Amino acid sequence: MGLSATLLHALRYYTIPEGLLPLAPARQPFAGLSDAALNAAYECVLRVPEKRGILSHAIRDVAGMAPMAPMAPMADSLTVEAHVDGVRLPVPLVERLLGLGFEPDGFATFNPPHFSDHLTLKVKTAHAAHGHAADLYALVRQAAQAAFEALDAAPGVEAYVELELYRKRARLGFARGAPRADWCEAFGQRFAPMHVVEVPTAPDATAGQLRKRADIHVKLNRLDAAARQVADIADALSGIGFYTVRTWAGNVVCTGQFASLSQSRDVFERLATYCGDAGGVSELTMETVSGLWRTRRNGPGGDQLSAVPPLITRLN
Repeated sequence: MGLSATLLHALRYYTIPEGLLPLAPARQPFAGLSDAALNAAYECVLRVPEKRGILSHAIRDVAGMAPMAPMAPMADSLTVEAHVDGVRLPVPLVERLLGLGFEPDGFATFNPPHFSDHLTLKVKTAHAAHGHAADLYALVRQAAQAAFEALDAAPGVEAYVELELYRKRARLGFARGAPRADWCEAFGQRFAPMHVVEVPTAPDATAGQLRKRADIHVKLNRLDAAARQVADIADALSGIGFYTVRTWAGNVVCTGQFASLSQSRDVFERLATYCGDAGGVSELTMETVSGLWRTRRNGPGGDQLSAVPPLITRLN
């Protein structure tokens, strides 16, 4: 049983609350969606109560469902995420992704810069519930593979799907405050530039060998009074191989994508120590990548794989 006509109308014209997601391109992000797509999203929330995201929140809100209970502060957790990044995805395809559990989760700026759409299927559960956690991982992986099949079958679509997971200990929060005055100078003394490559779009052996195994995301503090310092920190991270995007929430996030899981762990541990001491960073996350699928389409020079962000292949 789906949503009533009244609730469908309320969901379609759900307005993002004032102060949240200030860079979202529309304050009513679901206005153009069909009844079928909204009902499919509603059914996903009913089936998977651990699902998180703006659409899940809106559904719980308009349907009068209880909000998600926060995790106990000391509880370990497992987060599993599947992401779709694409270029001008047609509405029917977006609606197909919503039916698989994906939700709008945008960026104001992208890498690769010509991308325009970002959707996420995110679930979070207590890691102690090992069997349930495994079931949720299998569910998200299945949805990611189904999403890729739909994207790859659509003519001319450029997109990729990735599957990631991380435990609570791989996401660190830091006290907000101004960064240390010598942040960039000291950073340059402790971190050397890493070897970064552009992943080819030609579907050859080289493209198959360059597979990322982990991401590190560095969320910088949002301090209007320290905007220049935030930009300088982003530049310092860019100098060692990270790239910068900005989310709908207005967060500046610097990301490093790694071909080696062990090397990403080394960088994560060193960044955790440095950021805890030097400030300027609100969050640091390392995600293990367990799947990456790139669409294939006809390009000017023949078949082309979807572009993906640059990859750190080794530490120098």
